[in-house]
Amino acid sequence: MTGGPSQKTGAAVPLVELDRCLAPIRRVVMWTCGDVSERSSISRHLESIGKVWLDRARGLALPEAIGDALGDLEAQMEGLEAAGEQERHDKMSAMYQSLTRIDAVLGLPLRNRGPYRPFPKPTSSGIQVSEKRDKGPQETGAPKKKREPEASGDPRASGSPHEWRGRLWAPLDKVGVSEDLASRLKAAGVGSVIDVLWLRLVSYQSVGKPVGAGMELPEEDLVVVGGRVALSSTRISPEGESTTEIQLQGKGTLRTRWGTRPAVHEGDRVVVVGKRVAGETDLLSDCELAAPAASQEVYLASYGLSGVEDREVRAVVVRLVRGLREVRDCFPPSMRSDALPLREALQKIHTSPDEAARARLGLNEVFSYFLAQAFSQVPRGNKQAVQPVPTQHSARLAREVPYLLSDEEQVIMEGLRRDLRRGAPMRRILVGEENPRIWAICIHALVTVAETRSQVVVVSESPREVESMSLIYEEPLKALGLVTKSIVGPVSEPLKDALKKGDVHVVFGTPEVLGPEVAYRRLALVLTRESNWKSSVESRVSSRRGLPPNVLLQSFTPVPAESLWHDYASFSTSVLGAVSREVETRVVPEARRDEVNARVLEALGKGRQALFVFPRPQGGDALEPGEASGWGTSLSEGAFSGYKVGVLHGGGSKEERRRVLGGFYHQRL
Repeated sequence: MTGGPSQKTGAAVPLVELDRCLAPIRRVVMWTCGDVSERSSISRHLESIGKVWLDRARGLALPEAIGDALGDLEAQMEGLEAAGEQERHDKMSAMYQSLTRIDAVLGLPLRNRGPYRPFPKPTSSGIQVSEKRDKGPQETGAPKKKREPEASGDPRASGSPHEWRGRLWAPLDKVGVSEDLASRLKAAGVGSVIDVLWLRLVSYQSVGKPVGAGMELPEEDLVVVGGRVALSSTRISPEGESTTEIQLQGKGTLRTRWGTRPAVHEGDRVVVVGKRVAGETDLLSDCELAAPAASQEVYLASYGLSGVEDREVRAVVVRLVRGLREVRDCFPPSMRSDALPLREALQKIHTSPDEAARARLGLNEVFSYFLAQAFSQVPRGNKQAVQPVPTQHSARLAREVPYLLSDEEQVIMEGLRRDLRRGAPMRRILVGEENPRIWAICIHALVTVAETRSQVVVVSESPREVESMSLIYEEPLKALGLVTKSIVGPVSEPLKDALKKGDVHVVFGTPEVLGPEVAYRRLALVLTRESNWKSSVESRVSSRRGLPPNVLLQSFTPVPAESLWHDYASFSTSVLGAVSREVETRVVPEARRDEVNARVLEALGKGRQALFVFPRPQGGDALEPGEASGWGTSLSEGAFSGYKVGVLHGGGSKEERRRVLGGFYHQRL
């Protein structure tokens, strides 16, 4: 046949229109002859469909040679529907070659085209389509597209939806398990990765040691073969059933057939368990992947799940074993001694009857049991401190010299923070002979709790001590944005309203501030001396309604062991400076005052502080305010010139006493 109207020499060829007419024919030919075909019967309908497009193509103004080529293509298409299977294959091959010639002449590369492969001889098992794709000719100037990962991609690939990355509680349908299998496993009580890995095994079946691909297969029903994946293909039967065939490369080549395509890729090293096929020396059927084992012998585990075959469970295990490398072990090496790492135990328990793996998983079960028992005894939701415990105020406070904690004090403070994070109220005693250091730790705990918008009460039975604590700590707490209040005796109504609204963060007061008539918005910490706790504070705290607060006690003398066992059985104890220092006391007459001043100056030169205390005869001050101020001036201008001297007198103003106490405590005096 000849083409349509002949074209004059030099005229442009209508390539776009011709390509549009040939595109449907190309698509059918590619589906039949290319690499992605799954329905060869579609070629039967090509004759009726293709003639319509060929008529349109021949109506274009084409060169005579192209018209003749289209006529040849139409002749090859005739009788396609009535042809037998082998004749139809031959016709499709000839059409493929004709399209290739037209393509080469006009420079119209077919899109997504693979190289021509001759058709196999007709077999009862249907058509075999290779799944190893070769690169076909690329369109000139077209950007090369990056190959997207397949839906059943390797779970090890970064970003794959089947990658569980050590997340033991990931649902099975999110890690590459089919919805049908995941639903059946869930019905059997297995819904997540950890459920599969912790399955109790019923038995093991030994299937022998693996042999390399290409070597002589043993005379056994089940054969174990190891090798590298070289080529995979899919066989489609006339009934539509598909069978996957994978070639393993070793010393030679071995073909393996699978009912369900495994999650493997070219180049993967695998261990395969399959059945020998009678009369075939290089073929295994009904194959499945075996999980890699440390021992040479391969075992197939039996799980005994209702509604799920053991080989289906084993396939899920093989998929999950790849992510074990990212499982975190709850026991560090220093704690597990000779026990196996968790990831190694989980792998071995599914591949062989390993007693060491059983012992390690048993250790986890025992630990989990006792941990659950411990948590069951802890009351829930009965504390006021907000979680997690913040440290911003504590860090700002540590910039001041008196609140800079040593290493030993930091350890104690971390213990307090752990107590505050627990589900039960903190009960702790701080024991130490250095009063300022104990108070430094207590103030850090105070600001840590107050930072959570909770309230703190510091209680003392002595009104004078309440006043002193307020004078010393009001300034640094105010710098952190905390509102403090000193309350001695009964609490007034305006103060009750302020405490109930949470306007006051820290209260320094006598035991009356914990009375049942005083309500707090969120009382989270009670701080007091150990001696005050038993005498007046404990009864008030225990009788209060609502959630119990944390309790921190101070003791500047050692607490007897019997008292710790009986009176403070629910308290934890932290000891600061366990080594006692002897206090040396000397009586020096007035005539040796110069010697005393010299020793004081020596201590001041080392960065220490000195405190001159005057006795209070009959409860009164030994000096009048004016006399005390003059005495302080004489010291600063005389023996201790160059050093800052402060005078604290009971008759001074509150602001003056706050300045002196705060200056001395913060080492400004």
